[in-house]
Amino acid sequence: MSDQEWYENLPDDLKNAPIFKPADDGTVKDLSQVVLDLTNLTQVAGNSLRMPGPDAGEEDIATFQSRVMEKVPGLMVIPNMEDDANMAAHFSKMGKPAIPEDYKVPEIEGFELANPADAKAQAHAMNMTQKQFAAQVNNLAKAQQVATDTRTLQNEEQLAIIKNEWGGAYEQNKAVVGKLLKENNLAPKELVEAFDNNTLPASTMRYLFNLSELGAEGSTFHKQDGGREIIPVPEEAMSQLTEVENQIFAANMRPGVIGYDLLVAKRNKLMRQAYPDASLDTADMRA
Repeated sequence: MSDQEWYENLPDDLKNAPIFKPADDGTVKDLSQVVLDLTNLTQVAGNSLRMPGPDAGEEDIATFQSRVMEKVPGLMVIPNMEDDANMAAHFSKMGKPAIPEDYKVPEIEGFELANPADAKAQAHAMNMTQKQFAAQVNNLAKAQQVATDTRTLQNEEQLAIIKNEWGGAYEQNKAVVGKLLKENNLAPKELVEAFDNNTLPASTMRYLFNLSELGAEGSTFHKQDGGREIIPVPEEAMSQLTEVENQIFAANMRPGVIGYDLLVAKRNKLMRQAYPDASLDTADMRA
């Protein structure tokens, strides 16, 4: 059968159908091409989706959405914000656990989540996914580590301040403060713990030491404690050092003069106390 014959045998209402209609120059399509076009058209029709009409019900719309999701698996449907069940299904699909207890707390070295049950309940109420919950816990751990590092640095700085200020008298003065805090069990527990952990600020250590000296007769630095000489802090040692040197120079004392060796020995001792971090040899101190 020729191309013209199969076309002429078509019903009149099909002859002008787009798939059968001759070209503008009157040329009729080859029959094999028509068959191929019909095959392709059938495949396209089988994969097509019909949009719900304006009168479509909820079931028809849901069916349409389901077919769309089958065709495009990664597509997300905007939930109906007024429909709790619809919202719950939406967040569940995103990765929200069914119940708070299903959240898994990530294991982080050196960190323990406070009140995990409360944290999980809050995350569930906020519609968090497991991934979002884990990220929140990790952020809390990082913030805690930063705070800990900051406190450690501050404590080290404060300890260095008071050690530098008290010099060789540090251990002695620290013992005085410890005795004040613990002797009568009147100090707050937190204050005693901070003292034991070396985390008391320098100003607090200084205040407590001065408080322990209230009512003492004479100079704090010259006082004797049970027959043991009290070591002066660098500032007081410098003051005493000046007095001793003035005695040596005022009397124009020299080796062999009675009292000279005693004053030099005292001067050497005060030099060590006034400059605890300096490297001073005997020749330097006797000069």
